[in-house]
Amino acid sequence: MAEKIDYHTKEPGLNWSQRIRERQKDFQRLVGLWDPDNPQLTDADRFRLSEAYLVKAAEEIFEVMRTMPSYLNQAQKNRPVFSRKRTLEEFSDVILFLVNFALVWDIRLSELVDIIEAVQDNNFDKRAARLAAEQEEQR
Repeated sequence: MAEKIDYHTKEPGLNWSQRIRERQKDFQRLVGLWDPDNPQLTDADRFRLSEAYLVKAAEEIFEVMRTMPSYLNQAQKNRPVFSRKRTLEEFSDVILFLVNFALVWDIRLSELVDIIEAVQDNNFDKRAARLAAEQEEQR
């Protein structure tokens, strides 16, 4: 009889991002679309998986939105009662599909953090320049 794998175990000694990454790799193997540890993916495979994961992430964003009352649609027939737990569950689905995308392209958290910080720096610089130009126009 085949050994039963307990997918609910958590490897000791890994930080939170490593645990999420490793457990999501296990889940991808379980689903059977591909093996993140032996990717053998062509660019076409990566694009196909990327598209699927990004579309699913976008769908899940709408699921997050459905966990709270809409302020854009005040006539909403079935206004949901907000549940932080339900919202976090749906939000985690968004993140997990984005983790799958990161696995396909072997994007590491440290690499992503570096890019996020550079984008934030650029956003701050552009906003500061815009404010300075507006102040100059007012003089």
